[in-house]
Amino acid sequence: MDRTQKLKREKELRQRLQELQGPIRTQDIIEEESFLLWELDKWWTSEESFWAQRSRNGWLQEGDQNTGFFHASTIRRKHRNRILKLRDALGNWLDKPDELDHHVNDFYRHLFESRRGSFDHSLLTGFPALVTDEINNTLTAQITKEEVRKAVFQLGANKAPGPDGFPGHFFRTYWSCIEDIFCKEIFDFFRTGIMTEGWNDTFITLIPKVDHPEMIGQFRPISCCNFRYKVITKIMTIRLQPWLPNLVNELQAAFTGGRQIQDNIVIVHEVLNQFKKNKKKKKKEMMLKLDMKKAYDLVEWDFLINLLKAYGFNDTWCGWVQACISTVKFRLLFNGAPSTDFTPSRGIRQGDPLSPLLFILMSNSLSFMIEKAAQRQFIKGIKLNRECPILTHCLFADDTVIFGEASVREADNILSIIHDYGSITGQEVNREKSSMFLSIIHDYVPLAVFCSK
Repeated sequence: MDRTQKLKREKELRQRLQELQGPIRTQDIIEEESFLLWELDKWWTSEESFWAQRSRNGWLQEGDQNTGFFHASTIRRKHRNRILKLRDALGNWLDKPDELDHHVNDFYRHLFESRRGSFDHSLLTGFPALVTDEINNTLTAQITKEEVRKAVFQLGANKAPGPDGFPGHFFRTYWSCIEDIFCKEIFDFFRTGIMTEGWNDTFITLIPKVDHPEMIGQFRPISCCNFRYKVITKIMTIRLQPWLPNLVNELQAAFTGGRQIQDNIVIVHEVLNQFKKNKKKKKKEMMLKLDMKKAYDLVEWDFLINLLKAYGFNDTWCGWVQACISTVKFRLLFNGAPSTDFTPSRGIRQGDPLSPLLFILMSNSLSFMIEKAAQRQFIKGIKLNRECPILTHCLFADDTVIFGEASVREADNILSIIHDYGSITGQEVNREKSSMFLSIIHDYVPLAVFCSK
């Protein structure tokens, strides 16, 4: 029954109930009225669930009938996300639907297109192989039904569905009926390493980063993956998560169990406090805060897979990751209408459970490069006091803070590391959101070095 038929049925139920509200009350009338009220209540529950899912409101879980609230939330979200006009690269306004559609599709096709050949493998020379046989055996052990069930019920029930149209709520509700066949499908992927055709099809929906976006770059592309695919990557995430602290530098605080991002915030605060105290001592130090542009979208697949092998992940695990990231087909949802599909050649997806962990593993290569430079005395770093270790950097997921001596030499060396990191990973520094802090304000030399390159 489609939505129009459901609305028509609801109207018929109300009319019939109205007809039964007479002075004569027989047993048949009472029973029919009870049945109609039960059916109407069932319709109301379905209607509330429909609008709750469309509104994407996760904080309101129970209470009275909230259909009106959810409907209003949906309308507000629809108007906020609707794109009526944008500026192109030359600053010209585009407001015709076909112009907008062409502009948006071209932007994302270009964004997800790899523009790099082979990378310099020597930059990873000496990268520590931290993945042990125990870790590999745990990661690639045979998948169980309980792991599949756990992944199904941990994923959001009412998150936006992928192109197949089935949200998590459907799989949870009918789990007892579909468990065996669903688990077999998931087992087949982990046994063969082959992604079933269509499972990795993905909608990209555009979420504004600012209140009134004018440029296409002011939207965040969120991937709506099919639920079966998310179950696969959720299982991989659950298996990998406990081992992440063993693999990632202790200065990376995000998405790593047992660590808190507040620890790195305290470090940065203490450094800035020392800068303030050291103004009289004339100690030249600097702190560089880097923001990566379109961090997830620019990840180069070949580097990521080679890096996983450098960590020591076995071929089975690397094959699973390769199948997950490289078999995707994107369809852009522009004002609610899907575009023709296209195949990317780089990038990991916001909305994929595995993406944050893959990104953390990748960004750990920057920690490796910075520490190697520090060991060779290319970067001096800073010390808060005599007993403290030398601080060279700390990471907040895709944000990086680098500490060093405020000198031309150190600024050049840091720039060289950032350039090498970008050349192999695909990452680009967002200059508009990056900044530099100096312990001596009037010393502009390091700042000039960064601004000129």
